[in-house]
Amino acid sequence: MAVWKKVLLTASTLVLTFALGFSVLSLAFSKLTSEETLRPFVQNLAAQQGLTPSEFEAQFDKIYHAKYACGGVLGCVNDPPKEGLGAVLISETGHQFFAQSAGYAVVIALLAAIGVLMTAETWSGRLRGIGLPLFVAGLNIGLQPIVEAAAFKGAPQETLAYVQPLLDTVFTTFTFYYAIMLIAGILITIAGFILLKRERKMTPAPGAS
Repeated sequence: MAVWKKVLLTASTLVLTFALGFSVLSLAFSKLTSEETLRPFVQNLAAQQGLTPSEFEAQFDKIYHAKYACGGVLGCVNDPPKEGLGAVLISETGHQFFAQSAGYAVVIALLAAIGVLMTAETWSGRLRGIGLPLFVAGLNIGLQPIVEAAAFKGAPQETLAYVQPLLDTVFTTFTFYYAIMLIAGILITIAGFILLKRERKMTPAPGAS
């Protein structure tokens, strides 16, 4: 294989791995930051603080639909507003950012997969070039207990009952898609190695007549 093909194949494989993992994370956080998910969570906390429903609605709408001078999330990373970057991330602005990021990551993953298919010279190489990134990205499923432990450790005791539904929202998406990637990655990679073994049997040894 030519050097340029090896470089492009390696780059495509790495980009595919990253894009697959990032697409699921972005999708999970877009659901977490959706108004339908955050409103009942904040409403429960507001009720504990004695806010009336009308007071809660006014405050939630003001925070969630706030517009910032720094613009989108990327602009606010460089120039955070006085409310802090966290306020941007859990607002409608953050939700739109994560939803768009998921879409972009899927497109990049498709382009990287095409790169793998075009640069790998055998079907066994193509299968392994697609299967291994799927498998590696799917291993992120193991992050769930780590993230949950960190979230519970940092959350006040009285909010744990409300934090759990938020985490369930994230990990429903998180676990489902990473599990699919993990299983698909294992199956495709195994198929690639089986095909590689057959290809080697069919390839004449050097010097054979």
